[in-house]
Amino acid sequence: MSFAAAFESYRDKEKRVEKWVELFLTAVPEQKRGVLLDCGCGVGRFSVPLASSFEMVIGIDIDETMLSIARKRTNDVQWIHGNICCTPLNNDSVDVVLASMLIEHLKSFRSFQKEIFRLIKPAGILLMRTMLPEDIAATTWYQFSETAYKMECSRTHDLAWIVQNMAEYGFVLERNNSVMNVKEYFYNTNVVEKLSSKCYEIIHHLEEKEYQRMLTNAKKWEMENHMPECMSSSLLVFTQEKKTND
Repeated sequence: MSFAAAFESYRDKEKRVEKWVELFLTAVPEQKRGVLLDCGCGVGRFSVPLASSFEMVIGIDIDETMLSIARKRTNDVQWIHGNICCTPLNNDSVDVVLASMLIEHLKSFRSFQKEIFRLIKPAGILLMRTMLPEDIAATTWYQFSETAYKMECSRTHDLAWIVQNMAEYGFVLERNNSVMNVKEYFYNTNVVEKLSSKCYEIIHHLEEKEYQRMLTNAKKWEMENHMPECMSSSLLVFTQEKKTND
């Protein structure tokens, strides 16, 4: 199974998508629902349902295999194969930027900031979904491998760091509901099968021996626990309050 296919089969669950789409829309007033840019759009699981709520939705991803799946879903989204840190879009052309589980994959957070600052309109909104350190600690999968846990932590930023760096480009957290921690619980979801499909990106970086150890621990957890699987992440809602040419 390819990573794109596995990503689609596991992550693109209807109820999960609906839940997140509702959260995204709650954070964006109707008068701001002009052009939305979905950064790292993948197979379009958010771009597609959001298209009906915005005047225009643009999805950009560096993975052409992901986009090939997205293109088959709809023509209502403008799909771009490219790097989010260097887009072909005009200055001040986007009302809302969505970056869901993206920043932990970036080679340069600074380059991402600069490009988003260039693209977003004054008073635009940035929806940043990510895993803060406390989210990693609460997510079931990382109980199975200390190596995977440490790897994920190494590429994750804490809230204070994100807020400080975004403030340099005039992005500030919304005063109300600015940080939404979302814990999703899944019963009887066959964690071992999910891990076996290698659909979670961090698993690709594990050595085979450590990966097999992770599977063994997951099997043991499934046999001994009757608790639901937990996946935790946080949605940060930023507003661009200071747009200058300096």
